Amino acid sequence: MKLIHLAGSAESSWLPGFDDDLDFAAKIGQFPYLQTLYLSGFASPNLLETLLNRDIPAIIATDTTQNRQFVKEIANGFYAAMGKGEMLREALTLVKENYPQHFVLQPVAYDIEANSFDWKGRRIHLEKNKIAWGVYALEHRADLGWQLPIPKVKSTANVGQGQIRQRRIRRVGLGALTFLMMGFLIFMLLQILGISM
Repeated sequence: MKLIHLAGSAESSWLPGFDDDLDFAAKIGQFPYLQTLYLSGFASPNLLETLLNRDIPAIIATDTTQNRQFVKEIANGFYAAMGKGEMLREALTLVKENYPQHFVLQPVAYDIEANSFDWKGRRIHLEKNKIAWGVYALEHRADLGWQLPIPKVKSTANVGQGQIRQRRIRRVGLGALTFLMMGFLIFMLLQILGISM
């Protein structure tokens, strides 16, 4: 899995199923081939640093404290480009061009002396607990030259009436089989519980 997209709200206390930033980062860090994590609507400077410490190569970050409409538009623009077969780098560049005031491409370096990650504006982000929207990419690890696999879709324009009828018959048959199996399972459950009909 190269891309994980999680949506949330900056106003909520935390995502269900996770205790805190460290728990979230630990679980996300278990995906060995993860290249990009998209935090839609709930990114924070502390969460970003925690995830970078788990060596996640690229993190797309937005939060809902600024403008929910832009959060949606940025995600739609990003996935529209990725869905057309664009490389990650080009999709991010298109989003940046469409929203220059709202989206940055931010290289992240590791500062050995400070034993922390550094990016432009990091100190201000931490002080204000606000993050600039954009992609934060580890300089030594981020691979922005990949694309989503685009499945080949068969055209149904030349499908004859016979094929449509066969599909309909299969669906009806599958529904009937499902109904019979459910009835059988209920009958068996009643027998096991000792309830006779």
